[in-house]
Amino acid sequence: MSAIILNYLNQFRTRFNEEIKISVNDLLIKIAAIALVRVPVINSSWEECGTKKYDSIDIAIAVKDGLLTPIIRNADKKSLICNF
Repeated sequence: MSAIILNYLNQFRTRFNEEIKISVNDLLIKIAAIALVRVPVINSSWEECGTKKYDSIDIAIAVKDGLLTPIIRNADKKSLICNF
């Protein structure tokens, strides 16, 4: 099932990349942002005094010299065209 979904994701990306360049990371961030708006409890943690909800997406991207860890705020409101 996941291979089928990734196949559709790559087809979409290929079609979109004819005009602008969008990475798989860009698409996954956008998908996660939409899911987190629909089910905000996913982006939360348990604390001593209750649940703490977060409003950003923190990701880690491996690069040649180490790891990039950007925090993306309001990702659900950003366009795929803008650079995350």
